[in-house]
Amino acid sequence: MKYLKILVIILFVNNNLMAQKETTYYMRITSDLVYTIQNDSNGLTIASNVSVIDEILNNSNLKEFERVFPEFEGSANEIHYVVCANDNLVEELSTEEIKLYIPLVEKLDGPVLVSRYTPINITSQKSTFWQ
Repeated sequence: MKYLKILVIILFVNNNLMAQKETTYYMRITSDLVYTIQNDSNGLTIASNVSVIDEILNNSNLKEFERVFPEFEGSANEIHYVVCANDNLVEELSTEEIKLYIPLVEKLDGPVLVSRYTPINITSQKSTFWQ
């Protein structure tokens, strides 16, 4: 039994050390950045018309890179959801050259709610549906 506890502790510590912390972001990527995404054995890689952006994103160990609203036209179509192993992506993508193509990078610290729903308060009869 003692060895089983030691084995469980070793496996737990090993998994935590080996796991890379994943960070999620929303990015607004303008149509001026023309890119393709490849998914191979090394993970996701991006190739675009701006090599500086390619280098930063490809060194970030991309896990997910997708449009949030692909069916929309206009600025809503520019919003991307990105998951990677880079906790400093906001700072790395903050140069003036990159902001021409990626004007907004928002780090997500938890789930993002599109809207907050508050049920009707029976005692006051007030609805706060959209806050």
